[in-house]
Order: sequence, then C-alpha cells, then structure tokens
Amino acid sequence: MKDLYQNINSVVVVGAWNIAIFTQQWVRDNILRAEDYPQFSVEYPLNVLNSLRFSTDKFSFCIAEGRLVFTLLSNTEEAAKDVTATLRTICQKLPHTPVRALGINFAFEADKNIDINSSLPQTRELVDRIGNIKTTNITRGFVISDNETLNFKIVSDEKTIYDFNYDFQVKKITDITDIIADDDNIINNKKEKSLNLLEDIYQEER
Repeated sequence: MKDLYQNINSVVVVGAWNIAIFTQQWVRDNILRAEDYPQFSVEYPLNVLNSLRFSTDKFSFCIAEGRLVFTLLSNTEEAAKDVTATLRTICQKLPHTPVRALGINFAFEADKNIDINSSLPQTRELVDRIGNIKTTNITRGFVISDNETLNFKIVSDEKTIYDFNYDFQVKKITDITDIIADDDNIINNKKEKSLNLLEDIYQEER
C-alpha cells in the first residue's frame, strides 16, 4: 500500500489568515528559526490570494485562500512532529487570528480493486439496466466526539484510494493548541489509527 502523503494537504487550518504577515523575514524570525532550520526555500505564489510557500526538507506551508496549509515532504514520524510543532508556534505568534476548522488528512493507494459494491443496495439492478461499474466512490462521515468527525472516502477502480479527513470544529486559536496538545504526536497517532482500520477491516498491508 502506497502512502500518498506528498499529494495531499496533511494539515489544514481554515481561518482569516493575514497573508501580509507571512514574509520571508517574519517566518525566519518567528517560525523557522535558524537554530532549528538553518535553510529553507521560498516560492512565490501564482495566486495573489496566497502567501509565499516556505519549504524545509521535511514539510512546506503557506496560506492558500484563507487556509493555513501544511504538506509533508518526508514520510517520517519526525516530519509529522515538526509540522505539529510549527503549527503550534504559528498559533502562539498569531493568537487573535479567527479560525473555524482544523483538518488532519491522509490518503493511501492499494494496487487491488476491492468489492465495495456488492454490499450496496440496488447494485445488481443498476448494473443490469446501465452497464458494468467502472468507478465507485463512497464517502462516510463518522462522529468521533462533539467537535471531531472523520470523513472517510473510498474510490475504487483499477486501484483503490482510501482518503481520511479528521475534521475538528474550532472557534479560536487556543482550541487548536488544546487539540494538538504538547507531545507533537497527533498526526502520527491519527495515521496509526487510519492504518489499523485498513489492516483490520480491508486486510490491507502496510
């Protein structure tokens, strides 16, 4: 099973972020400090609504149309911890930014096609009346707690994509720092939970 970490936004915070703050100098002085990140690269956006994109060897981040977006560039627990620590730092530096959602996302690709149609009602009748099924896309929303849901999508054709979106409803920056806590492991823990589900229910191998 292939981890599609480079093809998705691993962590997203929806809010009213001020892109003007995210200059190269401000990020160097406050977020990616030289003692932790001696070097990082900067890319200029094509969309005027987006900020610069800042990239280390482990992750990148930017403001894209009102969302603080992190993408993992290294598939390691250390990289995921660095993303969490950087998110915490941004929240601490910009405590008055209005926010409304935090998303932690994963996607995995399996080479096999799984049969998710046989358990759906009317599948046989639809095939008889229309034709063979080429692609099946199923999304289910699960309530984990009062402020957390899991949107779990399966897309199956020649291969199968499993897409996990852990969505937290938040009202203020401190809600985010409370959720990610102090150990920097929330991304790794959610990933482990996702992989366990795929192993136990769909018999997928890591």
